[in-house]
Amino acid sequence: MKISKKIALIAIAAIAAAGLSGCQQNTKTVSCKDLFSPQFHGLSGSARLESYSRVTSETMENFEKDFIGEVNTDTLNDAQKSEYRSAKSTVDSFLNSVNFHIEEVSDSDGYANGDQIQVTAEFTDSYAKLMGLDVTDTTFTYSVEGLHEGTKVNPFDNLKVTFSGISSDGEIEIDKSNCDEFVKNNVRFYASESYDLKNGDTVTVTAEYSSYTAENEEIIITETSKDYTVSGLSEYPDSLDGVDLSALNTKMDEEFKELFDSKYAKGKTAYTDDYAEIKIDSSEYKVVKKYFRNTVVDSNSYYSTPSNSYIVVYEVTATGKAEYGGSKIKKGQTGTITKYMYAYTGTVTLDKDKKIVFDENSIYTDGYYTYNSLDDLYESISGSSYDKYTITEVK
Repeated sequence: MKISKKIALIAIAAIAAAGLSGCQQNTKTVSCKDLFSPQFHGLSGSARLESYSRVTSETMENFEKDFIGEVNTDTLNDAQKSEYRSAKSTVDSFLNSVNFHIEEVSDSDGYANGDQIQVTAEFTDSYAKLMGLDVTDTTFTYSVEGLHEGTKVNPFDNLKVTFSGISSDGEIEIDKSNCDEFVKNNVRFYASESYDLKNGDTVTVTAEYSSYTAENEEIIITETSKDYTVSGLSEYPDSLDGVDLSALNTKMDEEFKELFDSKYAKGKTAYTDDYAEIKIDSSEYKVVKKYFRNTVVDSNSYYSTPSNSYIVVYEVTATGKAEYGGSKIKKGQTGTITKYMYAYTGTVTLDKDKKIVFDENSIYTDGYYTYNSLDDLYESISGSSYDKYTITEVK
């Protein structure tokens, strides 16, 4: 078997480059495009460019075969082996001198099929001349291709994000039960703020997942964070003017009637102002005032939080004969009493439609205290050294 003429030519060229006599091979054109073989990892749309700056070993091997030819070194004599090694060394030196530079490596979105990459090639000119190479396309555009497309999944599709509670004290709730199966099984969601939310706040929800798991299942996550505006939380009202209180008034009347029946129903006993004890023969009650009481919040106190109460004041009258006399009413005489009492709520709020929100289990009456006048009652509900209130009458 005769050694390839290409080997002999390259070997002679290598000798000539060392300053010895010899021959020069014919010029061969090499395009840098053919030497550029970038390695991508991942799926289209999120692939990373892992290596690109050097000629790959596979490309080097193909170039050697193309430039030198298929050579079985086992069949070569010593002189031919020496020529082959010299030729291969020259080719490899040229290829190893080739470096590629790209305009920009995307670290955020990753690469997708069809993306265009601007590439510039550099090489050692002496090796090219030694081999008689005409190197072309030192600047070119590479079009990304061959990446697996995968399945694009937006984890926020069908994600249910809701807000509950009272504005300034609201909470976020995240439900992924209706999301894509990959999302349900592999994605975790985190909110930038979870508590103490108020209407109008912006909360960023972030999706976290294993990129390794996503690639293995050929899933491309298209969005990793999304902003949500807090809305729909009920709010602490400053006033109840114009608010429909009919349902609340009904519940408060029901609560107060239980107290009234236990203390002032026919047959019960009660005391007049002069401590005469009468057995009630007839009694009634009516609403005489309604108040909305707001706690004054101390902005400097960590423990001071908004609270309020809706208060309904009742006037109670009862008449009956005295079983035991007092200073003014004697036994057997008819006595009449007039007292003032109230029912009140825990904190109430208004929903997004300005409808009152209240807890039926947080409506109270105080049967222990009764008041002889509206002024006495008002003074009692107006505050203390510990609690400061603003009180407005509800019409």
